[in-house]
Amino acid sequence: MTTRRSVAGEALRRAGRGLHEDPERLVAGVPAWMREAARRRARPADGFPALAAWALPRLAAATAAAVVVAVTVSLWSPSSSSTVSFESLILDDGVADTGDELFDALLGAERNHG
Repeated sequence: MTTRRSVAGEALRRAGRGLHEDPERLVAGVPAWMREAARRRARPADGFPALAAWALPRLAAATAAAVVVAVTVSLWSPSSSSTVSFESLILDDGVADTGDELFDALLGAERNHG
């Protein structure tokens, strides 16, 4: 009758005899792995990753262009004689005239409907 200890010991002895450091199988598998990686890279992407890869660089370029335009306009826009900060508009409840007709119209519409 065999005991668990003898079965485990025999399994460990068999496993130990079968171990040899031979990297040939590992080295032989590398070309197959490389072919599989190339096949996966060549496969056309579909779905969200493809859309993101197409759209993100374009959105980044559009954002950079918008920032450049905004900075350019803010640097070269004629400054009005009365400067009103955004904080003073919030704290004064928008009573002050900003000097910007469009912004004043928006504030007036907000005051009338808000």
